[in-house]
Amino acid sequence: MSGHSHSHDHSHGFGHHHHEAPKLDHLNAAFIWGIILNSAFVIIEVIAGLITGSLSLLTDAGHNLSDVVGLALALLAFKLTKVGSNSNLLMAINAQPY
Repeated sequence: MSGHSHSHDHSHGFGHHHHEAPKLDHLNAAFIWGIILNSAFVIIEVIAGLITGSLSLLTDAGHNLSDVVGLALALLAFKLTKVGSNSNLLMAINAQPY
């Protein structure tokens, strides 16, 4: 068997590349829709659980409510990453006694 050979006019190494950060604006809508749909599902489960006396539906509603809170916190964190730092706020935080 003969060895594999070809001209090497390209790099096989790990070059240093600069990539722009991906634009994640579409995630806002996904988080908002997730919050809306999960909240609606929580309400439906609570109503159905109360009408039928089903503890499992009420428990699942509580679990889904924690998912809604998690999505809301993630959306808040995502929005806070877009807010520029404020040196006055940082000085006020550092000035607080411990």
